[in-house]
Amino acid sequence: MLKKIIVMGIAVIVFVLVPAPHPVRADEGRGGHDMVMGHGGVYGYGRDDVEAASHVLRHLLNHKQGVGLTADQVGKLKTLQLDLRRARFRGEAGIEIEELELQSLLENDTAELGAIESKLKLIEDMAKGLRLKAIKARLEARLLLTPEQRAKWEAAHEALMERIEPGASGTWQGALSSQMKDGEANISWTIYQSGSEVSGRFVCSGGTLKCNTVGGAITGTLLGNEFTGEVVYTDSHLCGLVGKLAGTTMGGEYSCNDKLGEDRGTLRMSWEAPGPPPGP
Repeated sequence: MLKKIIVMGIAVIVFVLVPAPHPVRADEGRGGHDMVMGHGGVYGYGRDDVEAASHVLRHLLNHKQGVGLTADQVGKLKTLQLDLRRARFRGEAGIEIEELELQSLLENDTAELGAIESKLKLIEDMAKGLRLKAIKARLEARLLLTPEQRAKWEAAHEALMERIEPGASGTWQGALSSQMKDGEANISWTIYQSGSEVSGRFVCSGGTLKCNTVGGAITGTLLGNEFTGEVVYTDSHLCGLVGKLAGTTMGGEYSCNDKLGEDRGTLRMSWEAPGPPPGP
């Protein structure tokens, strides 16, 4: 009984201490264009740092001609981008597996406190490794640029920021309602818009319909008020999205059909907080 109380107490501590998703301020990214430091460690392992580094590399490569990048610089940036993608998929999948094992320990009345502490330490170390990988990628990208190239890039980024439609980037809350299964999954998005491109992450946060995994990546395009995109779970399950943006709400449909499962239904999302893309 005492051990059960201790385990339950640790569960409460984990819930309180792991940072919750925080809204991105509307003025973030418009300041001093710091390529090294990203946003804080959302969900405990710096996903915002990874997202920010991915945005920096993608934006540089998309504007390679305007910035004046050489073929050698482009090649090195593509290598950084590929390495970060690999680290992200492997790192986030690994952390999710360890989180599931931690949850199993917390639900086990006979679990040893030492095993729980070891699992928490492992998750923390994996988190730091992934966050450091992203920060290093941003630093290396900056060091590849000449002062003139960086000035051109910053100017291009500022111009892009001015064209971003308000309300597209930010934190969204909503649900997926299945037409094939009896249930509904609560989800949240944290997305960034760069021109017509939208990218970010999603998290399944409960409901009566269980998602394949607790979250993954989201990408797409927003042309006017028409959104087309896809979500990729950490187990590689793929679902397509179509929707219409109307002010601070979005309604549409989703469809999944691959070896990991089939489902389709409706999508509804509500904008909660602003958040333009991270600054250079």
